[in-house]
Amino acid sequence: MAIIQKSKLNDMTSADMEAELQKVRSEYRAEMAAFGSSGKPKNPGRYKELRRMVARLITKMAQKNVSKKK
Repeated sequence: MAIIQKSKLNDMTSADMEAELQKVRSEYRAEMAAFGSSGKPKNPGRYKELRRMVARLITKMAQKNVSKKK
């Protein structure tokens, strides 16, 4: 499960954040592929939370002046 708490996000190093961002993005892509193939998401809340987690990670990385990869 890729969702982490905001408080734990503050304690992460830049390398940990980049690794977590890659995991979350790959999970997000998998959810989008499942949504595209069936037309209805199995868990819409999971999709929404993954989007938010990507945004949180990118924001925290920008605050810590870490270079982000797309």
